[in-house]
Amino acid sequence: MTRPLPPARLLLLAAVSAVGGALLLVGGQAVSGALLVGIGVGLGTAAALARPPVTRAEEPSAEYVHSSLVEALAGAIDAKHDPSGKRLQRRREWATALARAVGLPPADIDALRTAALLLDIGQLAVPDHILSKPGPLSVEEFHKIRIHPEVSAGLIEGVPLPKAVGAFVRSHHERWDGKGYPEGLAKDAIPVGARVLAVVDNYDALVSERPYRDRLTREAAIAVLREEEGKSLDPSIVERFITLLPSIEGGAGHEGAVDSSLVSIVTARREDVALFEISQAISAGLGVEGTAQLLAQKLRRVIPYSSAALYLYDPERRSFKAAFTEGIEADVLATVHVSAEAGMFGQSLREQRAVANGDPHVCLDARAAATTRLRSSIVCPLYGERNELVGAMAIYHVTPGCYTQDECRMLEMVARQAGPVVSHALQLSRAQEEALTDPLTGLPNTRFLWMHLTQELARAARQASRLALLLVDVDDFKSVNDNEGHPIGDLALKELAAVLRQAVRPYDVCARYGGDEFVIMLPECGREEAEERLRDLQTKIARHDVRLPDGRTFTLGVSIGAAVFPRDGDSSEALLAAADARMYQDKHRWREQGDRDREHGSGDTFPNNLPRPPLHKM
Repeated sequence: MTRPLPPARLLLLAAVSAVGGALLLVGGQAVSGALLVGIGVGLGTAAALARPPVTRAEEPSAEYVHSSLVEALAGAIDAKHDPSGKRLQRRREWATALARAVGLPPADIDALRTAALLLDIGQLAVPDHILSKPGPLSVEEFHKIRIHPEVSAGLIEGVPLPKAVGAFVRSHHERWDGKGYPEGLAKDAIPVGARVLAVVDNYDALVSERPYRDRLTREAAIAVLREEEGKSLDPSIVERFITLLPSIEGGAGHEGAVDSSLVSIVTARREDVALFEISQAISAGLGVEGTAQLLAQKLRRVIPYSSAALYLYDPERRSFKAAFTEGIEADVLATVHVSAEAGMFGQSLREQRAVANGDPHVCLDARAAATTRLRSSIVCPLYGERNELVGAMAIYHVTPGCYTQDECRMLEMVARQAGPVVSHALQLSRAQEEALTDPLTGLPNTRFLWMHLTQELARAARQASRLALLLVDVDDFKSVNDNEGHPIGDLALKELAAVLRQAVRPYDVCARYGGDEFVIMLPECGREEAEERLRDLQTKIARHDVRLPDGRTFTLGVSIGAAVFPRDGDSSEALLAAADARMYQDKHRWREQGDRDREHGSGDTFPNNLPRPPLHKM
């Protein structure tokens, strides 16, 4: 025959059923690891204590069971904020000492001890991303935060606790001046226990780390409390608390080791917050590098790494090339160009998942592999919305074999969000490049030239520096198109563009201006240097042979006009007009020289092999 359960166990089972049911109702509003673990802790405790006792002496008292259950559930719920458990312990000790100091009766002190543990269980109804938001809350987010005292009190109503517990919890965000919530109570209308909890809760928040600010010193926190006297807080209770602080604050530390039984709650919360922040941030059109920087920053909160990299996939070469690197040996990783079949990259593509603890040496050249400190990694492929391969994310660590499958899972979740964003960024980058690039020569086009020239002129004006423009025009180009056809003309322009590209400095801009004209912008270049660069360009172009498909070769001649800011003009239009006028002077002199040479029978007729005339003076 089964023995009936003693009253203490019946009380426990009733409490667990009530709290569990209430938590499940709230669970529809908040997805939280603490919700499930809190219910699990309660039900697990109830199941264990519901088993028939071995002896009467082992049976826990109703008071013990009641207290243990409250602590277990409150600790599990609060673990996402403070896994060490110190916060609840600290808050309860301070509230108890302050309650005694202000003369609360024993029954209210007992109720307050319980209420101090249950103040924030209603935060299960507030999304984690709001609780963890580093910046100011919106009006809608603040309204969401304001519901938690009522939710906390509603949860407590279903549990056989003293009535004062619910009243203290419901009113701990009321203000002395009547501007608080949820009911707008003021002064003595607020229960004394709630006023005590308000002071303790405010001070504890001030001296604790928060997502939106750093921890305050004791002196700074006391100053804030004094500012709130008569506003949000009862002045007499604030003064009593400040007097008590030296004797009570040393008894409860701010730091503590994480209880291993609560690690899963902490991890779940970190994942939730990190994934939400990533999903919010990477939709902001940051480009490839900006997206990679944000991913690296957010990933560090949930996955430890020594280095991180984002690789882009080149379908023509079937290889990955680093587009962003961070951490130790980032410069080494930036040179990585690895085959899509090699090492962990190949394995991750074949299995279409993240692969952990491969040897980073495989992806490095022999010299870098011999000296690198990186010993383990996770590589995860990135796919776009159409499941096209975009690239790969990789994180590295100096500790061998340190990554787990759980961390692989986390990287895969991030990669699923990052893949389409990186794909869109690449498409936008290509579109912008095409919009600013001449399709025939691959040089920047007129749109790019005007944008860049405007910026450089503004900079030159600010810094009182110089800037030169060279306007290049192909001599007698029409005869090339007329005699040999436009494909040969296009070939000649591409060859000329290649010569110009090689002749300019890395920070110069060489653009196709239209037809057979090109413009070269030379920052920090004065008149004498511009003349020297002009002569050098004409010499290089005259010495370059354009080879035709049938084996014939010819050379191009060009006329060049130069203008220098600010001497020849202070605007783009003025400089180009001056350069254009000098270019036609140069062309006119060439034609006169050509006519004289032909009269003496020394001129070539196809199409332009004439020696260059002396440079005009500017």
